Amino acid sequence: MLDITEWTKQALSQAVQSRRVLRLQAEDGTFGYWSGGLTETSPHRPLAGFKETLAAWAADVDPWTVASWLSTEQPELDGRTPQQALIDGDTADVVTLARQAAGRLAS
Repeated sequence: MLDITEWTKQALSQAVQSRRVLRLQAEDGTFGYWSGGLTETSPHRPLAGFKETLAAWAADVDPWTVASWLSTEQPELDGRTPQQALIDGDTADVVTLARQAAGRLAS
């Protein structure tokens, strides 16, 4: 992640804390980052609306659940994944859908 964003470790840590980057923990305790939330061009930056989308999820939701949701086609997005909808600029729709999904998990 440091290589593709050209960030320092401190900047990456701040991006995780501010929910601009999704950090994932493997079973062995190592950490990785979901690169699907970044632009395709170098240097890679968080997609527009990605921070708002992550903020819609409660902090206690497993990041793997969020990564799975971001990568799964949603009928409400005309069969696109939330990731693709963000790339397409449909931020408001993705954020609304994220809030609804998070709300269902909290119930």
